[in-house]
Amino acid sequence: MAVRPLRVAQLVVSKRVDLLETHLAGRFLHRTTRPVSLTRTCQAYFSEHCLRIVSDAEEMEQTIGRLHAEPRGLLRLSCPTSFGTLHVGPVLCGFQSQYPELAIELLSNDWNPNPFEEGCDLVYVLRDAHGAPYASPATVGSLAMASVAHAFGYRPSRTQR
Repeated sequence: MAVRPLRVAQLVVSKRVDLLETHLAGRFLHRTTRPVSLTRTCQAYFSEHCLRIVSDAEEMEQTIGRLHAEPRGLLRLSCPTSFGTLHVGPVLCGFQSQYPELAIELLSNDWNPNPFEEGCDLVYVLRDAHGAPYASPATVGSLAMASVAHAFGYRPSRTQR
């Protein structure tokens, strides 16, 4: 019976089945000394109505899941001008066509903005191996590490400490 998977006391399930039978004026279970089995009334009730309700509920969950699965809204990015022109800009075109519900605002600048003051969701900051900002965009080489700040404040990665 459904008592074990639901982790509900058998008495509770029995009372709820009794209430349902009373409400619908029909017997749902053959109660004998042998294992409990479903009546034809119960089989019809479940096959015609309950299974459809469960199917509809699953379909609603999938629909809602699809709505939340795709990015939407405004994404504000900030990066140095040369890095944005060479690396970020070309990627954004394909990214935006893949997610049409997402508006992207790219702020190109050659200073290190405060992401909270600028209202940025993502900030690219280029630094050398010692953590100093690059003096010139021409010195950009391979990316050796990345630091991430989350929405509640800056937290340096262990490689920077």
